Amino acid sequence: MFATGRAPNTKGFGLEQVGIETKDNGAIKINKGLQTSVENIYAVGDVTNHVQLTPIAIKEGMAFADTVYGRNHGR
Repeated sequence: MFATGRAPNTKGFGLEQVGIETKDNGAIKINKGLQTSVENIYAVGDVTNHVQLTPIAIKEGMAFADTVYGRNHGR
């Protein structure tokens, strides 16, 4: 089975009103630290249009939590 043509579902969240930049397909633009164009807002998972697999989204979420709140804080 192949799941093709998936697109991030970000419409209707008001991202533009807070200054979060998106790509043409609706994906939220992030940097290597998972940070959006708004300094204190981060995004992980399918909305970023990276590899769209649950284990990848889980790892991204764990990396974010470790960096911002956990053992990697302040590095």
